[in-house]
Parts: sequence; C-alpha cells; structure tokens
Amino acid sequence: MKKQLSLILTIILILSLTPIALADNTDTISNWNIRISVPEGKTAVLKGSEYYIYGQHEGSIPYVMLRTYRYDSAEKFIADFTQYMQQQYSDLRVTSAAEQKTICNKRCNEIDYGYTVSGYEVKDRRVIITAGETTYMFASKEIESNGMVIGSMLDDVVADCELLGPEAESVLVDSEFMLVTGLSGMREALNNGAAIYSVYYTDGYGFSVSEFTTTDPEEMKALWKAVSRIQLGAPTSMSITDWYPLIVFNLDDGTRYGARFEGHCLTIRRDNYELENADEFWAMTETLVQKYTQGNKHNYLEDYTPVLDSYFSFLNGTEPTEMSTTERGDYYFVLGETGISEMSRNGGKLGFWLHDMDGNGVPELLIGATGAEYYDESLIYDMFTLEEGRPVRLLASSARIRYYLCEDDLILHEGSGGAPYNLSILFYLKDNRLELATGIVMADSECFEVYEDRESFFTERKQSDRSITREEYYDKMEALKTVTVPMNLMPF
Repeated sequence: MKKQLSLILTIILILSLTPIALADNTDTISNWNIRISVPEGKTAVLKGSEYYIYGQHEGSIPYVMLRTYRYDSAEKFIADFTQYMQQQYSDLRVTSAAEQKTICNKRCNEIDYGYTVSGYEVKDRRVIITAGETTYMFASKEIESNGMVIGSMLDDVVADCELLGPEAESVLVDSEFMLVTGLSGMREALNNGAAIYSVYYTDGYGFSVSEFTTTDPEEMKALWKAVSRIQLGAPTSMSITDWYPLIVFNLDDGTRYGARFEGHCLTIRRDNYELENADEFWAMTETLVQKYTQGNKHNYLEDYTPVLDSYFSFLNGTEPTEMSTTERGDYYFVLGETGISEMSRNGGKLGFWLHDMDGNGVPELLIGATGAEYYDESLIYDMFTLEEGRPVRLLASSARIRYYLCEDDLILHEGSGGAPYNLSILFYLKDNRLELATGIVMADSECFEVYEDRESFFTERKQSDRSITREEYYDKMEALKTVTVPMNLMPF
C-alpha cells in the first residue's frame, strides 16, 4: 500500500526560525539521498525537515523549498497534497492542473496553486519527483504584485539537483540529444579537466547574421548549462522553417564541440525530432546577441558585392566580368560543363548564405541551390571569405570535385579522378585556410588508406597512419555522407 502523508508542514507567509545549517554552492543531504546546487549569491538553510533557498531576504518569500515524503506514486501524492492544501486555504485554486513534464533530464510532475495570505496573492508551484518509495517535493512561493519573484530558480534547482539513492536512475529521461550532437564528448572532456576557452554562436539567417563570441567565464558556463539541458523529444513531421543556428564550444585543450539545431526540432539525417527544455538557451543567446552586436553591425553583403554581381550577371545571361579580388581569387567563378552553370541546370534555384565558418566574427559567403535534382542543399557550389575587406575564393565545386557543408561547420570534400581514384576528406576553416580534420583516400584499385593528420595527407606518397580494406573504405565513405547539413540559402 502506498503510505499516506504522515506529516505536512504548516505553510506560513513569513518564516522566522533560526537557521540550523547554511549551504555554500552545494549541499549533500545524505538522509534524503540528494545533492543540491545553490544558485550563486543565494542563502540556503536546512530547517528541520524542510530545506529552503531564499531568493531575496532570508526567512521570507520568495523562496524555493524542498521536502521528502514516503510515497511511491507522484499522482497519489499530488491528490493527497491538494486535499491538504484545500483544508489550509479556503480560496485555494489550482491555477495549472497536474501534468507530467521534463526538467533537464528528470521526469517530473507539476501542479500550480494560487491563494491569498494577508491580502496578498501567492503564486505556489510544486514540482514532484518520485524515485522508488521516496517523493521529492520542490516548491516555490512568490508574490508578483510586490516584486517578490525568483524567476527560473525553481527549475534551476530541480535541473541541477543530483539524486543519490538506489532508484535515482529511474527518474532520468532517456535522451540522445547530447549523443547525436556530439556534445557528450565535450561533457567527458570537461569531466577530465578541460575548460571552456570561448563560445561562438550564430543563427546565420538570410541577409543578417546574428552572432557573438564570448570568453566571459560566467556566460560560457551558463551557455553550456543551458544547452546541456536540451532534450531530444518525440519524432515529428515538422521540418526546418526559420533558421539553423550553431553553437560552438572551444576548449582550452584545442578541441571544438558544436551543435546545430532549430528552435523546435533537430534533424538527424532524414528524421526530425522535437526538442524540449530549449527555451532557456534561446532566451540566453538572444540576450547575448543584443549585448555583443549593439552598435557594432557591419553590412558584409556590401563587401561581397563583386561576387554577387557576377552571379546576377550569370543568371541574367550576361558573361560575368572578372571580380576584383586578392591574388588567391583572380579568376571569375566556375563556368563550363563541369562547373556551377552545369549544376544549376538540374532544376535548382541558386542562392547565397552569409555564415561565419570559423567563429572569427566575419561571415563567409556560400553559394548553393535549392530544389536541385541531383544535388541537395548541403552542396557548396562556391565559397568566399574576406581579406582586407575584399572577397577571396576558398573553394569551388565541379562535377568531379564537390564540397558539402557538414555538422559543426566542417566541409566534406569528395573528389574523383576516375573509378580507382577517389577521396572523401573533412576540412575545417581556420585563418582563412582549409585545414584537414580527417579523411579517406583510394589511391588506386588496390590501395585504400586513412589519413588522420595534416602532414601525412599533404606529403606526396607518404605512408598513411594505417591501411584499410575496400569494404572499410566504402563504409567510411557512406558514414561521412550522413553528417552533411543544409545551408540556409537566400535566393538570388
């Protein structure tokens, strides 16, 4: 039998008990099997069987409270507790009916109450977590009319708490968001002593690029905390409709981790999944974009005018003139049977995208097409960067040499010199140059090699790190194709 509520705290507006224990950053309450993270600057107090974190002044509303009960059913607990509350407050209202929800990676139930005390309207939220025979009740009390509010502190405390008991795993949501976006590797790196060196974010939408780079320790910590709370939800038929932002974490050990996803869904190959708990991340990035871009906007489209004018000329049937570029780009864009003009005949509509590929604050110009018959929207027809304010070509695709945008702003280069000569190489952009990440090469029909460092790839005929079989080569080649992502192209 589920045990009934044996003792309920008498709820009062103002608390005046003398603190028994003070917490600093984290508190481990061993007899409750829980570790609590205390928000910076807040006061935490253990008073008998209740644990309080005060939002403003110690001993008064607003606060977050925690108490445990011997219940093995959240639904049963909520029913009994609501009955108790009705006995305490004659004007009790259930302002938000009990519902299941996920906070960070924890399965929870929530019910919200409203009532008056001494003429003040109290907003009372209860978040319930049941692990085995123990129910944890987190509560927050606020009086909005007097400015006694705590914002997201209740959700933060629930998200950051760590259950230590034998049934702790039962409350965790099985989410693959961290795994499929590659962020689980970052978590492991941080656990092994690495630190975040900088964070870059961009939404790269249309004519404007909203982006920022921060090295502020608190901002970097908060961004990681917010993105790590995002959960992969149910499959959905929704598709990308607005933008496809990117968040990149650069660690002090030289590694980079990133995730690209839209506000409401994440695309994994051909499947879309709903995202949960992303609101905090979007609110934070919006605030930081405004902070770092205010009064510092630059119209990069004007810098790329020579390139764009050439494309407009091509689309209008006029032979484009040579573009005014630096020495690495003194030729006009690819034409002919194996160039962009051939690709654009496949039913596609040419478009462009300003997108910062290396996180230096200056967007690159990518050219591609939507609706092409043979090529998807990840194929980069042409790509430029800026040097001293002038466009410089970085790469150009043709029928036998193609470049695709991949996750984490990597670039997949696929090339063929004939049936026995093929390669699939991943590059990333650094200091306006393509740098090798990893790749595979078929040197001839008998030799298949893996190149895993810059030296072995660019040194002619140098033995690679290890040889692989023909089957391994094709498996790796197919695997590389699964990491491509579409560009957010604006039609010419």
